[in-house]
Amino acid sequence: MNGEITRIICDVLVVGSGCAGLKAAITASGSGVDTLVVSNLASGRGGSSFYPLTPPWGINYAKEDRDDKQHFFDEIMGISRGCIDADLAQILVDRSYDSFQELVSYGVPFVPASSIHLIACFGDNPRGDLLLDIELAASRLMQTALQTGVRFMDSVEVVDLVVQDGTCQGALAIGREGQLFFLESKSTVLATGGAEGLWTHSFSRGDTLGSGYAMAARHGALFVNLEFVQFIPGTLHPVRGINFFHPLFAHSPKLYNSASQTFLEKYLPEGLSEQECLRLRSQHGPFHAESPSRFFELAMLGENLEVKDKDLYGCRLAFDNNPGKEVNNRFWRELMNQLGIDAWESQLRIYPHCQAFNGGIVIDRDAKTAIDGVYACGEAAGGIHGANRLGGNSILATQVFGKIAGQRAAEGTKKTSKPKIKNRYLLEALETAFAGRQYKCQPEETKVFLQSIMQKDAFLKRDEKTLHQALRQVQSMEEECNPFSCDGGQKSQEFVLAFRVKNALLAAELILSSMLERRETLGGHYRIDYENIPDSSSLHRIQR
Repeated sequence: MNGEITRIICDVLVVGSGCAGLKAAITASGSGVDTLVVSNLASGRGGSSFYPLTPPWGINYAKEDRDDKQHFFDEIMGISRGCIDADLAQILVDRSYDSFQELVSYGVPFVPASSIHLIACFGDNPRGDLLLDIELAASRLMQTALQTGVRFMDSVEVVDLVVQDGTCQGALAIGREGQLFFLESKSTVLATGGAEGLWTHSFSRGDTLGSGYAMAARHGALFVNLEFVQFIPGTLHPVRGINFFHPLFAHSPKLYNSASQTFLEKYLPEGLSEQECLRLRSQHGPFHAESPSRFFELAMLGENLEVKDKDLYGCRLAFDNNPGKEVNNRFWRELMNQLGIDAWESQLRIYPHCQAFNGGIVIDRDAKTAIDGVYACGEAAGGIHGANRLGGNSILATQVFGKIAGQRAAEGTKKTSKPKIKNRYLLEALETAFAGRQYKCQPEETKVFLQSIMQKDAFLKRDEKTLHQALRQVQSMEEECNPFSCDGGQKSQEFVLAFRVKNALLAAELILSSMLERRETLGGHYRIDYENIPDSSSLHRIQR
């Protein structure tokens, strides 16, 4: 790798331009500090926040009422199953209404969830508001960021943090043609999202492969709840990757396998009818290992074990009636119309897709990580959600802790100036972090193989043997992966992808380790060798 490095200086560096990153940037820049947002996609189009093939997301909040705040807090704590930082949950509740109002002030349009009688996943009553237009929300947040003076740098892959004498000095990034950038900053905010792209089927734009987790792990960060990954039914046909509107399961569709045979009944335990299983499944989007509704997904897994033809994969839904006239399906109908699909005649084919992470990097109440000068928010941050997450709390967390991260990062710029780092140190740090055996690196093949491992061994059904097997495979791949030996050379797309994949392998190690550590079935984490559901549980922190 040549020694040319372009230095770009800012006060606050924000890595990621989803809802959390934009909120952090708006807040930091609004405090009067020079703020730079860096994204590997077009800004405002990355991650899970602005994923277009989904019924619009919602945001929860408690109004300025003590009883409502207490009820909201109790809801969060109940579904977390004890696997949550109660202090962070309280902050989420206390700042929820102001955070919602700030989104409204940006011009983001909502309707009250109560107006369409919509109860969020794992909730007990309608709460908060529903977004009307995802694309418009992205546009309004971007406009607000630009108006506050935020700078943007797109199509650049941030690959590692630069840490000297225990303090983060910024990050290293690689451009599309192999250019190396040192993004020198006084404070850094990781808003890199989760790691949905580690699975074959996922809801996210671009390669969301856990880069933030890997970068933080390399420098000593702690992690929590990475085993609590949300999987939601998504379409394989006629359009791939649509987030299925789960309330439609209440209309008892027929489920057909690749041989056009119904199959759900044969997977159900005695006393659980198809209708009751589907009714329960209609009450929440994510797979829930503690509910009898889990047999819906387990049946799909069972029926697809031997299916080789990708065109027959998944489960075909057929509705005897047309539930599209229901008022609660208004947003689903609009999405289907935009895509030119007759959802009731097309017989959708679905399968579980990776949708969100409930865990991430451990942060304190100031969104600070264990790395001096580094803050985290959005899916990059952990401890805010537990074994299950109330629908609408993910977007809320991006706004609450995005703002906190931006505030604290801006305040952190007032520290004593940092020593100038020489190019030699930067190159040596990069070569050390991404070292591997001198095999020819085939990044796309490595990524696809990694996804196949996670899809097979870290999917809905987990056990110690297969998790250990997967971890050994991933660790071996990580040791062998050397981006500097990429076939395409430094000026190729493969070169950039190789660094992304190296980080993905480390992120997968962290996730698999968390799944091994949690020896119990809880929330979305289903250990078939530990199917006991505990009376209580707690946070499990891990470190590389």
